[in-house]
Amino acid sequence: MIVTKEKIKSLSPCEDGYKYWLEQGIEDLASFMKKANEDYHADWALWLFVRCVPRQSCLKLAVFSAELVLDIFEKEYPEDNRPRLAIEAAKRAIEDDSDENRSLAYDAADAAAAAYAADAAYAADDAAD
Repeated sequence: MIVTKEKIKSLSPCEDGYKYWLEQGIEDLASFMKKANEDYHADWALWLFVRCVPRQSCLKLAVFSAELVLDIFEKEYPEDNRPRLAIEAAKRAIEDDSDENRSLAYDAADAAAAAYAADAAYAADDAAD
């Protein structure tokens, strides 16, 4: 997918990200994402990605990313299935984008976020000790 200067400007990027994009001289989205990632600007690459590709593609990327690290969480918290349930709900919403499936996915994502927050709180408590 080609991303032009006009397209980038219309998205109101941050000044640093826009300057970086201009310096690269890369209009192909995939090539830019690769270069940005190599230069430790994955956040800028993802910012552009979610604004240029269809919503379903963004959801699929989110599910794929979550599945890559799910085993890490489950090894630490084997009884906590909230992240897995959130991934499954998101997959259902991707397959059938109904209001009901979206609602279930949002609820599951909230529960998974709570699991993350709890994990962060435990880590902070451990660090304080």
